[in-house]
Amino acid sequence: MNALREEIPVEYDDAMRLEQKLDKLDAKMDARLEKLDARFARQDERFERQDAKFETVLEKLDARFERQDERFEARDAKLDAKIDRVDEKFERKLETLSTRGFAVWLTVISSAATISAAVLAIIFGTSHGH
Repeated sequence: MNALREEIPVEYDDAMRLEQKLDKLDAKMDARLEKLDARFARQDERFERQDAKFETVLEKLDARFERQDERFEARDAKLDAKIDRVDEKFERKLETLSTRGFAVWLTVISSAATISAAVLAIIFGTSHGH
């Protein structure tokens, strides 16, 4: 064995030891990289599950907001219709006030009220045996 050793230069032994160390380091590095790959794969799965959950939550919120928009639009349409009816009624009353017929009726009602007040004053103004 010593004879063989004498024939192999010292540099070859050093190279062999270095190669063995590099092989060990390479094996350690491969094991660590495989662990990291597995860890990243688990994290990717977790992120995908969370992304799916967020997607369903966002879809539910979108549907809810769409329903609320529909309700608000329906209420807005009802209020617009109600405002239009009140506006038409107000315009009719203003038109009635601006006509001559209203002036005549106002005069008749006012005269009747004055006459009624005079009659009541006479009835209640006289003494009835008091």
